[in-house]
Amino acid sequence: MRFRTFVLWAAGLSVLGWAGYTAVSASTAYLAAREMVDQVLQESSSRLRAGAAAGSQQPADDLAADVQATLLIRARRNGIPLEGRNLAVFAEGRGLTVKLKWSYPVISYRGDVILTIPMSLERATRIQ
Repeated sequence: MRFRTFVLWAAGLSVLGWAGYTAVSASTAYLAAREMVDQVLQESSSRLRAGAAAGSQQPADDLAADVQATLLIRARRNGIPLEGRNLAVFAEGRGLTVKLKWSYPVISYRGDVILTIPMSLERATRIQ
């Protein structure tokens, strides 16, 4: 094997390893966001069901605002770069819909992000 061939193979494998690492990291970030949203929706629906069983009815719009604030706090705690303008929580009938949009930084240079992977998530829950 010639030295040039070795260098080309090593560079190719390095790029392939970096791409694999980036894909796994982005997938992990997506799964963490999905788990966070599912957990918050489950907690809010159980809280609304308990309130309905006790006879007090909390408006779904108030619950949507609480869910949005909780998601922003948990996203900051989990390291998910989520801003308030990229998060929407809607009360639809007897359920809630959450829409998230964020980007996962892939390449950055001196603190400036050069390449990102746009990510989005939409989850809905129906409160019985």
